[in-house]
Amino acid sequence: MKAINKISAKITNNIKLRGIIKRFLKNLLLLLLTTFINTAISQTPTIQDCLGAIPVCQDIYIEPNVYSGTGNYPNEIFITPGDCEYDCPGSCMDGEQNSVWYIFTIQEAGLLSFSIIPDVATDDYDWAVYDLTSHECEDIYSQYMVIQSSCNAAGGEGYHGSTGVSSSNGGTTNCNNCGPTNKWNANIPVTEGKTYVLCVSNWMSAGANGGFKLDFSASTAVIYDNIRPEVSQIFSNDITCNVNTLEFKFTENVMCVSVTPTSINLTGPGGPYTITNIYGEACDVGGEMERTYTLTIDPPFLVGGTFSLNIDQYSEISDACGNNILTGQFPFYVDIYPPEINENNLEISITTCGKSNGSITGLSASGPNPFTFEYKWKDAGGNTIGENVDLLNVFAGIYTLTVTDENTCECISGPHQIINVGTPVNVTATANTPPICTEDNLHLNCDFYGADFYFWQGTNGFTSTEQNPVINNVSLSDAGTYTLIAIKDPPYNCSDTSEIEIEIFQTYQMYVSISASESQIFPGDVVEFIASAEGASNDALYNWTVENESWQEGFDSTFISSKIYSTSFVNCIVTSSAPCTFPNPAKSDKILLEVIQPKVFLPNAFNPNSIHGNDKFKVITLPSHLIDFQMHIYTKWGNKIFESTDINNSWDGTINGKPAPIGVYIWVIKHTDFGESNKTGKVITKKGTVTLVR
Repeated sequence: MKAINKISAKITNNIKLRGIIKRFLKNLLLLLLTTFINTAISQTPTIQDCLGAIPVCQDIYIEPNVYSGTGNYPNEIFITPGDCEYDCPGSCMDGEQNSVWYIFTIQEAGLLSFSIIPDVATDDYDWAVYDLTSHECEDIYSQYMVIQSSCNAAGGEGYHGSTGVSSSNGGTTNCNNCGPTNKWNANIPVTEGKTYVLCVSNWMSAGANGGFKLDFSASTAVIYDNIRPEVSQIFSNDITCNVNTLEFKFTENVMCVSVTPTSINLTGPGGPYTITNIYGEACDVGGEMERTYTLTIDPPFLVGGTFSLNIDQYSEISDACGNNILTGQFPFYVDIYPPEINENNLEISITTCGKSNGSITGLSASGPNPFTFEYKWKDAGGNTIGENVDLLNVFAGIYTLTVTDENTCECISGPHQIINVGTPVNVTATANTPPICTEDNLHLNCDFYGADFYFWQGTNGFTSTEQNPVINNVSLSDAGTYTLIAIKDPPYNCSDTSEIEIEIFQTYQMYVSISASESQIFPGDVVEFIASAEGASNDALYNWTVENESWQEGFDSTFISSKIYSTSFVNCIVTSSAPCTFPNPAKSDKILLEVIQPKVFLPNAFNPNSIHGNDKFKVITLPSHLIDFQMHIYTKWGNKIFESTDINNSWDGTINGKPAPIGVYIWVIKHTDFGESNKTGKVITKKGTVTLVR
C-alpha cells in the first residue's frame, strides 16, 4: 500500500492511479489482518507489540536491530481506506510494518520532541504517538481518532532519513500522510501524568540497511521516569455486597513480577481480608508491565465503610525504570447498605405433640431503595424450608432467616428456636395376617404403647377402648374400615388416627373324588381318570400320582395314560388358589387299578396248506399285544428267515416268498413282563421249535 504511494512519488504524478492501487492494497490487507487477529489473542507480547513496549528511561536509545514482522498482536493500528489524502487527521500509517514500540509517562509538563535518525540515510521509518492515559493498547485500532497525538508516514525520494517531532526542523502539524509531505511534525504539548506509546515502523521491511537512534533530548518535558509509582485510583464505586474483587490503578505502569499478593494488603470493616490473587490484563497474557490491577479477596465485601489499600513495608513494586513504590496507605470508601431486620415484634409459637404447627412471625426488613428483598429460612442442617418473611407450619428446631436485597447485600436474624411440648403420637393400625376367613378371630393391633386413651371403631357398631382388641368368630359382615384413635397428654391433646381396611373371605370345604374308566386292564391299555374337586377355584392345580409318584401336574382334571403296566394305586391332589379353602391342598381317596399280566402260548407245529385255521405260526396271548414284543425264526442251521415286532404279524411258512421246506424251525420271542414283584418291568426271553408240515 504505502510502497505503491512512495514509489509513485518517485516515478509519476498520476494521483488517480496511486489512489486506486493504494485503496485495493489497503482493503486487501485489512481483510487479511482481520482474519488473522483471532489467532493472535492471548499471545505473549513482545517489544513489537504495544503491550510489550520498551519503557523510556533515558534520552537516547540506540536500536541496532532491523526489526521484521509485527509481533504477536499484528492488527494494532488501523489502515485508513482510500488514498493518502484521507489518512490525516486519521491514521496515517499503513498499519504496522516491522515495528517496535516505546512507552513513557510525562514526569514534568512541557513540549515533547524526538528524532528518529536512521543509521543509513536512505532508510525510511514511519511512526505514530498515541495517548494511553485513559485508554488501553487494544483501543488504538478502533479509537485512533481520539488517542492519536501525532503521526508521520512521509516518504519517497528526498523524504527518507531522519524524521520525528520537531518544530525547529520544520514541523507544523501533528499528521503527515504518505508520499512527499513533511518528515517532521510539530512539537507536542504534554502535561504531567500523561502516558504515551510510540510505534516506529520500518517501512522498507527487510530492505532496510540499518537500525536507528531514538533521541528525546530536545524535549522540554521530562519523559523518562525517575519518579516512584503510587496508587492513583481505586475503583470502589461499583462494589456491592459479595463482590470479591477490587480494581485499582498506579500512576504508571509497574512490572508485573513485582506485584504479588504479599506486597499489598487490604484492611477495613468485615475483615481481616486475605488477598488470594492479583490480576493484570497485560500480565495475564505474558506482558511485563501493567498499570491497572485487580485484587481477589477473601471474604468478599459484605459491609460498607472506610477501607484502606496498603503497600507493605517490604514491597518491591517498581516501574520499568527501577523506581520502587513507597510504603503507604490509600483509603477509600465502600458505599454498601445491607438490609436491616427489625425483631421488636418477633413471636415464636411452640409446636405441640411433635407436629408441624410451630411458627416464627413478626420480623420485618428495611433498607435503601429499592425495597425488594429475598427471604430464606434455613434449618440447622442448612436446608431451605421457607422463602417468606413469616415461617409457618414447621416442626420444632433451630431456624435462621437471611434477608438479601437486589444488590446481594444480606443480613441474618437468628438462630431462633422453636420448642415442642407434649409427646408425639404416631400410630399405625394393623391386623392379623390375611386372609381372614369366616369363623376366624380378628386381631386388631396398635403399635403405639403408653397412650392415655385408645378408641377403635368399625363395622357392625364395633367399638373398643383396648389397645389390641379381638373380634371372635368373624363373619362376612365384619369386613370394612376400622379406625384407631390414640390420645396422650390430654392437656395438649396429642393424638393420632390410623385406619385399616379389613377383608373377610368365605370359608369353603374342598372335597376331591376321582373315577376311572376301567378297573382292570392289560399292560398298555388306555385308562382315563377324572377328578371332581368340590369347593376348588376355577384355576385349581391338579397333581395326579401313581403309587405316590407324580405323573401329571397342571390345570387339567382329567388324567389319561396307556403306560400303567402293573396293578397300582392312583389318586389326585388338588390345590386351590381361592383363600379360605380347607383343606388346601386336598387329596382324593385312592383307586386301585388292576393290571392283568398276559399268558403266552406258541404252537409246536403248523401246516401252511391247512384249511382248518392252523395255517400260520403266531403267538397266542391275551391281551392281543405284548409290551416291547419281538419274534425271530431261524432254520436249524441258524439262518434268520423271519422277524416281527407286531404280535398280530405271523409267519406264513415262506422264505423270501417261496414255500419253506418241511422240517423243524427254531423260534425266539422277547417281551416285557410287569409282574406284581417287578413294577418297572422285566425282559422275558423264550425259545422253542416248531415243525412245519404240509
